[in-house]
Amino acid sequence: MVERRQDNERLEEDMPQTLGILVTSDSHWDDVIHLTRAAVTQDRKVILYLAGNGVLLVYEPMFEMISSKAVIYLCRESCRINGLEGTIKGISADQIVTAEKQAEIIERCDRYLVL
Repeated sequence: MVERRQDNERLEEDMPQTLGILVTSDSHWDDVIHLTRAAVTQDRKVILYLAGNGVLLVYEPMFEMISSKAVIYLCRESCRINGLEGTIKGISADQIVTAEKQAEIIERCDRYLVL
């Protein structure tokens, strides 16, 4: 059993670490940009979950650049409430998800921040 545990530890070391960020406000865009860039520079995977007014960040000029560096999901209900129905540039239909996806993201991430 000790050997197996050591093998698992080695596997975890070889896997890229993942930073998850829940963004519930449209006032933290600069923080999202800086955190994403820093994580990617450190070879970390970044997953963003935008909910509440955070979904309005899709209108920010740098959104396309961030979407090329991070996996982004939008809360379906928040999109509906904020009038973001239909096509959203840079976001596919499978990236507009329910809150259940947030629980999945938390489980997959090594670190999870809430802004």
